[in-house]
Amino acid sequence: MESLPQPGRLAGLHFFNPVHRMELVEVVRTAQTETSTILRLVRLVRQLSKTPVVVQDSPGFLVNRVLFPYMAEATELVAEGAEIDRIDRVMKKFGMPMGPLELLDQVGLDVAAEVAGILGDRLPGAARVEARLSTLWENGQLGRKSGSGFYNYRGGKRKDSVAPEWAGSAFTGAGTAAPAAAASTIDEAQIERRLVGSLLVESIRVLEEGIVQQPAMLDLAMVLGTGFAPFRGGPLQLVDERGAAEVLSDLEELAQQFGERFAPPELLRQHVASGQPFRSSTGPRPDDDSARPSAAQAAENSGPHSAAAQTYSETVN
Repeated sequence: MESLPQPGRLAGLHFFNPVHRMELVEVVRTAQTETSTILRLVRLVRQLSKTPVVVQDSPGFLVNRVLFPYMAEATELVAEGAEIDRIDRVMKKFGMPMGPLELLDQVGLDVAAEVAGILGDRLPGAARVEARLSTLWENGQLGRKSGSGFYNYRGGKRKDSVAPEWAGSAFTGAGTAAPAAAASTIDEAQIERRLVGSLLVESIRVLEEGIVQQPAMLDLAMVLGTGFAPFRGGPLQLVDERGAAEVLSDLEELAQQFGERFAPPELLRQHVASGQPFRSSTGPRPDDDSARPSAAQAAENSGPHSAAAQTYSETVN
C-alpha cells in the first residue's frame, strides 16, 4: 500500500462460484479506498446485472468469514460421531440449499483447509479444523473433484452412501479434543442449534468489527452468497425474530458447553440492553427487490466518505 502512488484507487471485486449463476459480488475497500473508486466498481457490478455489497478488507471478507465457522461446526459434529448425511439433512430442512458437509465437498477440502489456516487467528478452533481437513486431502480426499470427501462421487454426482473412509479414525483423531457430547445424545435439535448458532454469532461479530456497516446488507449478502434460507430473511433478521435476549441466552449455554467459539459478542449484549433490533421490522427483506442497494446506498453503507456518495449518485445510477 505504501508504494502505491494513488492508494485511494485500490479496491477489489470478489465474485462467487459459479460466476454465471451467483448474483452477489463483494466490493472490497481498504482503509484508504476513496468513495469514487467504490462507486465505479459498484456501477460495474450493476452493469453486469449483479448485486454489490461493499465490505472492508479482512480475511474471508464477509460471506466466507461468516460461512466458515458454520462448516467448521459441522466437522465438530462429525468428530463427535454425528452422521454426515443427518447433519446435512437437518440444515436442508432449515432451508439451506445444501448441507455444510456437502458444501465443503463442493468447495474442496484442500481449499477449506487453507481457509482455516488463513482465519486461524480470528476463529477459535480453526487450527483443529485445518488439521482434520488436511489429514483428508493429504490422503487424496479432496471432495467432489477427487471423487471422495464427506461423500463418494461418481461422474461428478454425489452417491447416496457416505464415504466408507469415515469409519476409520483418521478424521476424529486429527487435532481433536475429547468429544463434548456422545454421538447418541446429538439429536437433530442440537445439530440445528449449533449450526445456526455458529452463523448467528459470526454474523454479529463481523457487524461489530465493521466488516459491513448495515445489518440489511449482511443479510442480503448471506442470502445471495450462501443461499441462507430466504424466507428467514438472513441471520440478523432471524436474531430479531427470535429475540436478542433469547439468542444471547442460547449462545451463553452453547459457549459454556462447547467453548469460546460460541461466546456472545458485546454488540449482542448491547442490543439486549437497549431493546433495539438489528433490523427494522418494517424494512425490506433480502428476497425483496427493494432490498437491492443503489450505487449511492452501497457507498453510504461502506463506511467512511459517505458525504461524497451523493455527488456521484446521479452519474452512477
